[in-house]
Order: sequence, then C-alpha cells, then structure tokens
Amino acid sequence: RFKEFCGLLNITNKDFSLLNETYFHYLSSTPFEIDGAEEFLKKLSDKYNIYIITNGVKRVQDKRLSLVNITKYFKKIYISEVLGYQKPDIEFFNIVLQDLNITNKSEVLIIGDSLTSDIQGGINSGIDTMWYNPHHKKTCIDYTYEISCYDDFFNIIK
Repeated sequence: RFKEFCGLLNITNKDFSLLNETYFHYLSSTPFEIDGAEEFLKKLSDKYNIYIITNGVKRVQDKRLSLVNITKYFKKIYISEVLGYQKPDIEFFNIVLQDLNITNKSEVLIIGDSLTSDIQGGINSGIDTMWYNPHHKKTCIDYTYEISCYDDFFNIIK
C-alpha cells in the first residue's frame, strides 16, 4: 500500500513496513463514538442478539472496539481478516450465517452505514438491510429500511 503510494509521489528509499505499522497504530488508536450509539446498543441487546460484522484487520478492530467499550452488547464479532472474505462478498455473510446456525435469512437484519459493504453485502446475500443515514444522502441502492437516528429503528421494527 505505502510502496505504491510513495511511488506516485516519487518518494523513494523509505521503510514501507514502518509506514504501514505507523498507519495501523494510529488507525487503531482513533475510534470514534456516535452520540446515542451506546444507549441504542443497550436497548437493542436487551431485545435482540446482536453481532458486529466488520471489514478490517483484527488487531486494529480489536483495539478500536476496546477503546469505546461497547463489545459487551454483542454476542460475537466477525472480522474480515479472520473470515478470509470482506463485505460485500457473499462468502463473508455465508460464513457468519453458518457459524450462527441461521438458515432463515428473514430472521436477520443488517444495520450499517456503508452502502458499498454493509448494505450491498446484505442485498447480495438476500438479507434485509437497514441503512443508517444520519446525513440524508441520496442513493439508488435498494435497501430495505432507512433510518437517520437511532429512535427510528424502534419505530420501524416493533
């Protein structure tokens, strides 16, 4: 990644592995919390089994999640590096569903903010999707539900 990037900038004789490690260090040290997210997760986990499905490197995702202290609300975390596939690849979702012993996809809802990985992955896999869209962006992707704030979830899913 950094060898190609530096090549585009005509930067040579750099330790690309050090650049990569520095990048991962800062990436894993900079989680961000969305206002109201923890309360939403608490409410959601009281009623439903919830799981994290995320693209990324395990050590980065593990550290970021530990810094925001929300993992207690999730039954399990699925990380693309561990699964060997990334969202939106159907195999990513097949592995998760198989691990959870879920055969009826109508019992599953993917909530995500990424149209290209979360929502498209759910669509590709035949799973209902809920796009978290707090900025009211427009798209032509055919998601199942859309919410702009967490309270919307409980107005839609009763």
